Amino acid sequence: EGVNLDNFVFDTNDLSTIRGGGLLMLEAPDRIAKQSYSKGIKLDTITSGASWGLFRFKAQDDAQASRVVTKVREQLDKDEDYQHATFVTEVLPAEDDTYVATREKLTALSHWQQMCAPSIIYPEEVDEKNIPEFNTNGKTQKIHICQFDHVRPAAKTTTKGGDQRAASLSVYRRREYGKAKKKREWYENLTGLKDLPKFTHDLSELTTKDKTQDFGFLNQKMAVIYLDGNGFGSLQKRHCTDETAQKNFDRKIRKELQNGTLAKLLLNIKEDHEWYARITNNKGKEENKIRLETLLWGGDEVIWVVPAWKGWWMLGRFFKLVEENWEYPAKSKLTLSAGLVFCHHNAPIQRIVNLCKNLGDLAKGDRSANQVAYQVLESFDHAGTDLSEFRYRRCPSGIAPEALILKGNMMEDIISSFKELKRSIPKRRLHRLVETLYFDRSDDLLKELREEIERTISKKDMDNMEACLGSGNALWLHLLELWDYIAPENQRIKSKENNNVSD
Repeated sequence: EGVNLDNFVFDTNDLSTIRGGGLLMLEAPDRIAKQSYSKGIKLDTITSGASWGLFRFKAQDDAQASRVVTKVREQLDKDEDYQHATFVTEVLPAEDDTYVATREKLTALSHWQQMCAPSIIYPEEVDEKNIPEFNTNGKTQKIHICQFDHVRPAAKTTTKGGDQRAASLSVYRRREYGKAKKKREWYENLTGLKDLPKFTHDLSELTTKDKTQDFGFLNQKMAVIYLDGNGFGSLQKRHCTDETAQKNFDRKIRKELQNGTLAKLLLNIKEDHEWYARITNNKGKEENKIRLETLLWGGDEVIWVVPAWKGWWMLGRFFKLVEENWEYPAKSKLTLSAGLVFCHHNAPIQRIVNLCKNLGDLAKGDRSANQVAYQVLESFDHAGTDLSEFRYRRCPSGIAPEALILKGNMMEDIISSFKELKRSIPKRRLHRLVETLYFDRSDDLLKELREEIERTISKKDMDNMEACLGSGNALWLHLLELWDYIAPENQRIKSKENNNVSD
């Protein structure tokens, strides 16, 4: 199992490094399984996740089994891609009818090994002649510290945005892997889809307006989505009582449900022009690229980055597909919790991912439902170290932080209702109502403002929004906070429509 991922995947704000670290961890179990070990011993994969694998093999005795484990560790230590990652490796004899007990013992032993080891691989000393040198203003300067992780010694030179940067060996390997790995092929291999367009390379491409896309306030803003299954571990323990059941569980959850849902999302995305960025390539030709980045994919955890104008749709569509299809066993609904952050594309991705995970934990209050906790960040503001306290302070008197958790199943349904809301009332009315919640607790004024808005919204649209956003005063907070992010309009198309009306 690959552990301490924060020091191998999320230890920089560089997207290529994060992508490379995540993909390397995802591929580690397959790489291990493809190797031959002592006397031609092969590993048979029972189950694997984003950074771990459980294997079976036949050995003559305990000594030979231990040698296989030693070989696995040596392989990882010598591999240039993995020698900077932290892995734990354990083995136990597989006795009859003890699959569950053996699996749990292996997990416990792995956790104990992780606790006894450093959380970061101590980097090797860099020879003086290998320390990167840059010429700045006519002066040659050695850079001793990695300019990406700011921790490890610099050992290599790489290029970012046309500028040379000093990188540690760990960052350099991951970054080069992340740059070289063709994301289109990864999506096609995972989903079975063919002829997908290319994908954007960085967060600037992912969020910047072009000749066909202009979302005004949302240009250069992104949505970061974190998803985590509710009780998937407990479900696995109950139902995976032997190796056959374990493989059936993996086939159902990972291949049929998870990969199958991604395929359906990509088919929707492929047909929607608002997902495309028109990019001029190195040869001066324009090409359309899909604005989607997957930072984590495995087990029951997912991290996506999408344009801010597609964040609400992406999560809403995903939850709708989960509601329609995700069951295990039959007629037993599976649910997930989500964290959603809207922010500028230059916001520190480490902190944003961490915030998303904390929001996802807050959304687990009701594990029987698909729920989401979101946060809108302006500029580089962040929620601080105590997220619960931050959200508590954001709530006016009479509104509990729990009211800020939304129902994921209804997210897609309220998009059309939100469009009608924007046509019916000006944003300033919501501002006035929310100001009253915060600064003027006059119940008569609050009632008057609320009724004025409600008279302009159809009952159907109001019911839809209340089913997702709640029926109390928190509804008005959500409507104002999400005004720009639900059902945004492409200004290019809007301008053309206005010109046509004028003509």
